[in-house]
Amino acid sequence: MGWTKCLRRLPSDRFVIFSLIGVAFFLYDAMRDRSDNLIVVSEAEIEMLEGRWQRQSGSRPTPSERDALIEHYIEEEVYVREAQRLGLDQDDVIIRRRLAQKMELLIKSQIEEPDLEQAAVRRFFSEHGDLYRVPSRLALRHIYLGSDNEAPADLASDIQETLKTSTEASAWRQLGEAFMLAREYAPGSQAEYAEAFGTEFSDQVFADASQRDWFGPVRSAYGWHLVQVLSFTPEDTPELDEIFDIVARDLRANLLNKSEARVQAEMLAKYDVDIRRPNE
Repeated sequence: MGWTKCLRRLPSDRFVIFSLIGVAFFLYDAMRDRSDNLIVVSEAEIEMLEGRWQRQSGSRPTPSERDALIEHYIEEEVYVREAQRLGLDQDDVIIRRRLAQKMELLIKSQIEEPDLEQAAVRRFFSEHGDLYRVPSRLALRHIYLGSDNEAPADLASDIQETLKTSTEASAWRQLGEAFMLAREYAPGSQAEYAEAFGTEFSDQVFADASQRDWFGPVRSAYGWHLVQVLSFTPEDTPELDEIFDIVARDLRANLLNKSEARVQAEMLAKYDVDIRRPNE
């Protein structure tokens, strides 16, 4: 009878109720702490560690090396958990970026590679042919005439006459002034010559690319030059069969990018964004 009376009094005894609640919380915290402090190194994780070692070293780890990998993994896991308990993962730019990068990689890994049909590759090539156009290119040699503001027309004329009467193929190398860069250039595009000598030089040389005699003076970022074009290849777009694998690779990348953008848009749509700009 005594126990029955005690049990009947429990719901009305606030002290007992609060005591039981306290005990329950204590037990919950103890169980949670025990769970948080448990580190399980599974077979899958060990295989992952061994696989990473093999990719880096080219061979499977020895038993002692495997033990060292596991020990390092445990130490790393302890550091991560302790850092999380201290809140070190909060508001950290590097961690935010790393998590974002891992999410991007996860999205990429879940997108299946598209199967490409030849018709799709040909359609992509017809729509994006400009991407595969090979620019015109030329090779040249030049004689540096100096850096005067005015074009040295008389000097250019005298050197051209010397070149016409000379029987030595390399005579041009001894003419003009010393130049800090090369005197002869392998085939390059107009953009490449513009980067090396300036736009004015590049534009004039490509405009006169059909000439094979020395011409000038041509102005560059360095001064004035006489120029001889050695070879010229006009702009051209190769046939699809010549670059089919390249076009297929680009199409596959284009489709994967679109799929990734679609997944990102769907993910973003789950969130309400409130941008509070300064002074608004």
